[in-house]
Amino acid sequence: MVTENALELHADRKVVFQEKQGQQAKVWDCALVLAKFLANDAYFPQDFFLNKRVIELGCGVGVPGLAAAALGAKKVVLTDMSVAIPWIQANIELNQTRNYISSDVRAESLMWGENEALEMHQFDVILCSDLVYGERSISQKLVQTIVQLSHPKTLVVSAHEARFAGDRGESFFTLLSEQHFRVEQVPRERLDAVYSAANMHVHMIRPTDVQ
Repeated sequence: MVTENALELHADRKVVFQEKQGQQAKVWDCALVLAKFLANDAYFPQDFFLNKRVIELGCGVGVPGLAAAALGAKKVVLTDMSVAIPWIQANIELNQTRNYISSDVRAESLMWGENEALEMHQFDVILCSDLVYGERSISQKLVQTIVQLSHPKTLVVSAHEARFAGDRGESFFTLLSEQHFRVEQVPRERLDAVYSAANMHVHMIRPTDVQ
């Protein structure tokens, strides 16, 4: 069964998305938390995304990336495993048909840790929604891909849900620090009152030589 929902970003900006059963076709809570955070004027002034190149990793349906497009990003690439691409493309076309996005938005398959990321060039903003699982081997591949896609002023925005005891993302953030990225957690009180929870964590991540 397919369901359709909308997420309002600003009074004049929103995205719609369709979801169904299946890991790649379901919209997880973190995606909504991250998408709504991108509309937070305290962190992203309303012209922030203009002329920005944005990529979302492991995007699922791609709601955060679609939000970046709706907020004015010049180019957005939504990436996941190849099996997810048709559903991502369907959601891109849904928003284009309703004139919610006018940016250059496309869906591409991308496996973390492989050199195909090098062919995508570099991006101004990298979005990561619920990609922190606590498994170091996965984190290593993810961080390698982030490094390949980054330039000195790239901003990485990550939202993840802490689901279990033990490594709650420490290996991911430690690996980023080892690659000379600075990690800052966004205080929960700065997140949207509706689109947040005690176990949801949002981080702003930048190369260490950028203030």
